Amino acid sequence: MSMTQEEPTATPRASIMVQAKSEWNLDPATGSISRKLRGAELIVRASELTNNGNFQLNILGEFETTIPRAELHKRCQAAWWLTRQSLPLVGVTLGHEQASFQPIRSLQDARRWVSETCVFADGLTCEEVLLAQVRQASDLTKLTVILAPPSGRPGCVLNISHTLTSLDVYHIIASFVANLSSPSSSPDLERAFSPETAAALTPRLPASLGIPVHPAHRARASLVHNEQVRFSAAEAAASLAAARARGVSLTALFFACIAVGVAKRHARGGEDGAHLVFSGNARRWLGAEAGPPVGMSVLPGALWLGKASLLADDAGSPANVFAVARAIQERQGRDLASEHIVGVYDELAPTAFRSMMEASSASSHQPVVPLVSRPTLTSQGEFFQQQQQQQQQQQRADEGIPPRARLVHFRTGGRNTDPNVCFALYSFRGDMRCNLLFDAKYFDRDDVMALMETVMGIFRRAIFSVQDGGGGNEGTPAAKI
Repeated sequence: MSMTQEEPTATPRASIMVQAKSEWNLDPATGSISRKLRGAELIVRASELTNNGNFQLNILGEFETTIPRAELHKRCQAAWWLTRQSLPLVGVTLGHEQASFQPIRSLQDARRWVSETCVFADGLTCEEVLLAQVRQASDLTKLTVILAPPSGRPGCVLNISHTLTSLDVYHIIASFVANLSSPSSSPDLERAFSPETAAALTPRLPASLGIPVHPAHRARASLVHNEQVRFSAAEAAASLAAARARGVSLTALFFACIAVGVAKRHARGGEDGAHLVFSGNARRWLGAEAGPPVGMSVLPGALWLGKASLLADDAGSPANVFAVARAIQERQGRDLASEHIVGVYDELAPTAFRSMMEASSASSHQPVVPLVSRPTLTSQGEFFQQQQQQQQQQQRADEGIPPRARLVHFRTGGRNTDPNVCFALYSFRGDMRCNLLFDAKYFDRDDVMALMETVMGIFRRAIFSVQDGGGGNEGTPAAKI
């Protein structure tokens, strides 16, 4: 293997898989846009609907201002409208399994929406408003503004579903406060108003990079593939050394190469970032001696990466790949910081199971198929029970029995009938492999293998750059798969 192998630069071959900029679909009759909820969104939504508003978010922001109170009151609703224009998420409404957005075309409708979703609370502190909202389940996205609290600073409290929203609630609050001093928010909504159109809004609703799903999938037969890529000994050694030298896990490094590779081959513009799906391992919270009783320890997880590091001109450079790997590792660590995540899935699993069984038994059931597959990696680790093998060998030697059988090859595989390509990274006695599990109903094999060539080119370039003294140099903890 050449140490200077370059990342493939050839343009991907023509493919009938067309990347869509958004999963939001336009209804020409109503002008509204909508999309099906998926994955964790559906799980959270089910919990909200069946468990008295469980997961509802109530977010408090206090502010200081020199704007006179009377004028501030006039500015609030215009500022909230400006927030909707920059962050259309606050205008999304949720059904049982669907998210919808109805563009507002008239000033009258804008006034109605603002009056329903931006309200004022008098005679209460911000904390009291927050507590009152926490104790009352509500499905309405609403901003309550407190301008004259009996004590403390003025502020606002946002009530919003957790289904489509997480840490970005900060940006909603920050945008509203910033808009209070915007010239466009004074003195009336009329100055801030401009009609909304689906065509203008759809590209701004979050769209993820992904592997395009075949547009004719409903007419294609299922044919599961288990492809395997094996790493050379030089690649395996260099990857572990590079991960150790740069302070990242091998999992995070390879995931970064997948994300950058997907962006390189399939980005068409309009994507906001990448929604990465991964599996964590609950064994991290168990002692080594507690392993045998736990047979299934997979914890599903997901994270979001902004587009800047994935779509830059130098996205495939070793320095950027290691930076993306560190970002992935940091975000994975948030979910896997403690075993609390085990309890969350234990609570949600019964509802999710019932919902899936009921949906699949319905005569009209059509599974939700996304336009793009989220980059997905399961890191299966190293399959080698060294301690157990040594004990068995020692026992046989003590008993004078020569060894008669030895496992010499091991390969994982399985069925993946979901509309996604699952990359499964693992090692058997130091022999590194990556399986690609997918269904030809949704993906052409040639497209998937061409993507893997791109990913491997990025990976090789990154790991061998460390031997050449490139790729950045942060930290030296032990590398792990």
